[in-house]
Amino acid sequence: MIPIQRRPFLNSFSLFLSALAVVLALHTLAPILIDRAIAHPSTGTDPRDRPTALANVTLTPDGLGPLRINASPTEAEAAIGTPLDPWEPNPSAPCHFHGIPGLEGVGLMVSNGTIARIDIWEPAAAITTPARIGIGNTLRDLERAYPGQVRLEPHPHLPRWRNAIVTPRANAAIGTHLNHWLFTLDEGDQIRQFRAGRTPELTWANGCAS
Repeated sequence: MIPIQRRPFLNSFSLFLSALAVVLALHTLAPILIDRAIAHPSTGTDPRDRPTALANVTLTPDGLGPLRINASPTEAEAAIGTPLDPWEPNPSAPCHFHGIPGLEGVGLMVSNGTIARIDIWEPAAAITTPARIGIGNTLRDLERAYPGQVRLEPHPHLPRWRNAIVTPRANAAIGTHLNHWLFTLDEGDQIRQFRAGRTPELTWANGCAS
């Protein structure tokens, strides 16, 4: 008996069908794999890649969410779940600033070992006070939100700008407030930046240079 040999074109056709099946299977699975990657992103091993506890929080005279005025840097790191980022070559100096990885536009002044104030700049414009006052609001908005609590002072360097210091009213629960907000207003009385914390550091116009 003569053995039957498969024709070359049949072998090629079988390989084509196999490859087509693989392509169709991948096409079907790809959206599922992508959805899983989005829903369960990989996490880095570097602690700085971890999300902080500062999402959707407001700045009060006493702190930014779990980040409290008068806390030490070590206490602050434990509260927010991520290391702070020293902005200066000598973080052991009596006064220096830290940043928060992943939260651009927020600066922490550390004075004599504890956080004295928290500064908010344009990249962090979404952060506001509990009354929703922040960068882009006006002096009129500020006075409406905190009637009788706003004190205006000249800006120390810009003649047409002003600072507005807000001292929350005391109440039976908290007593007299020792901490304040300071809002920097441009020539149109719009808030350009603001901060919260204790005095005298709150009013230092040149950062640690006071």
